[in-house]
Amino acid sequence: MVDLFDESSQQIVIRLNGGMHKSRDECVMDFSEDEKPSLKEIVKVTCKKFGCKEKAGCSIIYNKSGIKLFDEDANFIKVDDVLYIALDGESFNYCAILDDFIMQEKLGEGGFGAVYLATNKISQKQFAVKFMDMS
Repeated sequence: MVDLFDESSQQIVIRLNGGMHKSRDECVMDFSEDEKPSLKEIVKVTCKKFGCKEKAGCSIIYNKSGIKLFDEDANFIKVDDVLYIALDGESFNYCAILDDFIMQEKLGEGGFGAVYLATNKISQKQFAVKFMDMS
């Protein structure tokens, strides 16, 4: 019998800077604890996946908190980490934080924007999230 689940195999997810509202497409990389990918390898594979290999030289990887990662940070990547790639080297787009929430019904609307009920996917706690019209 073949074991289809290899406990030594782990994954990281790389999304476009800006989070899932920008693109639902993501890159999933398998790795083992013994052989974690370098940041350059993560960038290379992700740029290839998104069809923009030419941007590998200027791309930046951020963690879920918006902290820019450097080569030595690759050692600290953990199982199921979500990383974000800025293909043009732009600053982290904090809209990615919304990836952790399920947006539900609109609670209210005013002159500056609208408030929605949101549930955190992990903790299941509910929050009110205000979207402001910056124009």
